[in-house]
Amino acid sequence: MSIAASSFVATGLASGPRASAELARDAVRQALAGLDGQTANGVLLFLSADFAQDPQPALLAAARTAGCIQVAGCSAIGILNQDDWVLDVPAAAALAFTAPLTLAPAHRDGQITPSLCLAAPNAINTNWLHAAGQRYGGVAGDITGRGQYKVWSHGKVRGEGRTELQFNGCNSRLLVAHGLRPLSAPLTVDKAVGLDLHRLAGQPAAITLAAALAACDAGADLADVRLCVLCSSADTFSDSDCYPLPLIAHNRLSHTVTVAQRLQAGQRVFWAQRDAGYAATQLSNQLDAYRQQHGRPDFALLFSCGSRGPHLYDGQDRDWCAVRQTFPAMPLLGIYGNGQFAPLADGNRLLDGSAVLALFHGAEHV
Repeated sequence: MSIAASSFVATGLASGPRASAELARDAVRQALAGLDGQTANGVLLFLSADFAQDPQPALLAAARTAGCIQVAGCSAIGILNQDDWVLDVPAAAALAFTAPLTLAPAHRDGQITPSLCLAAPNAINTNWLHAAGQRYGGVAGDITGRGQYKVWSHGKVRGEGRTELQFNGCNSRLLVAHGLRPLSAPLTVDKAVGLDLHRLAGQPAAITLAAALAACDAGADLADVRLCVLCSSADTFSDSDCYPLPLIAHNRLSHTVTVAQRLQAGQRVFWAQRDAGYAATQLSNQLDAYRQQHGRPDFALLFSCGSRGPHLYDGQDRDWCAVRQTFPAMPLLGIYGNGQFAPLADGNRLLDGSAVLALFHGAEHV
């Protein structure tokens, strides 16, 4: 398996018929080979869900192989690096780094750059998510959120189910892509009771949904429709200015729509459809624009939803392909998880069905 490396970062990926410490050891060895003999300061290690019951032997093997105690990461439904992505078989993916890069617990006081957050579904709460500081990352576990999941840092499983870390010695920028094609213009919430939307832009909410469904592609399922909440008052907006909510119920008798979050009168929303072609083009365009403005990053982390990736793109991960094509041989590590964290225009949000890409440049690019 080939290894791509920058001056201070490299990755490795190993898979096999069973979850074993040897897979973690092999992934770390590959990553270390890309550092050209330099001593690792730390390792970001992602393991498939097969390791979730007892990941400690793999963490110990990774720490011993790398010769450092900072081994952080989580289990996930799938994992990836720049060479391959793996779902449904035991696998380990590692990113090893050396000077000037370090990975340490995040400090909220005076924090300037976003912090990397990894969490189990049952460890997420709004007080933590919306506390001071920007957060990006992913949710451990499978697509249902009910399977086993583990999060670790400093080579040990975190009992609280989450970790918050800071990369030092580099600068990071984030791309957020929801992959949703707008079906309506922005609509103002006139009336909402609990989770039920009653009126949008002077019309019953169900009527606006029916109009959106009429604009859907032929054969589109209601499960592919989302209500996107706008975080800013701007007339033009990007995916960093909105977040999607899944529909819970389309109540035809009452002409209301039930969504997954309480909304207030005056908020702006729009209907959108999950669309594979739109999603692939959207992220590719974002990557091209990023390359033109900032150049090639030294490495990147990709947090994709378990329902995105190969599941969205008929067995191929066009998001992964777009990153590789835009930035060939750039070290890349990531997971397919149960959710994604990203700082949006109104603060940190827990997303679903999105892709969050963190791109890192060395200190000379700051």
